[in-house]
Amino acid sequence: MSRTESALQVVPSRIEGRAGPAMRLVPVEGDNMISTLFPGDAVGALPVDAFSYDGFYALDVFGTPTVFRCRCDHRGGIDLVSDNAVYPVHKVSRAAFAESVIGQVAVFCQVVDRSLLRI
Repeated sequence: MSRTESALQVVPSRIEGRAGPAMRLVPVEGDNMISTLFPGDAVGALPVDAFSYDGFYALDVFGTPTVFRCRCDHRGGIDLVSDNAVYPVHKVSRAAFAESVIGQVAVFCQVVDRSLLRI
């Protein structure tokens, strides 16, 4: 076996999350996270069904996956923060968050050629 073949065997065919579900590659479409993420980038999101702690999450916003920096507002709700300063902070309840969450972001991906991906 060549060195390249043995290196390729250690690369997993899919990435497993803490609880086991496969990570989803979620495209970044909008400009709300500019300075951190740009349209055409992608994130790797592990499926979750609720807010667990402050961090990046992908949410379904009117049928479009959207990434936010999410944080507990210490009043029982969650702040959805965009890095692009033109967007205001949105406050949502934990129930509303749970209805729209796609996953918790574990990986930022700078996509070189999106035509090679099925996302």
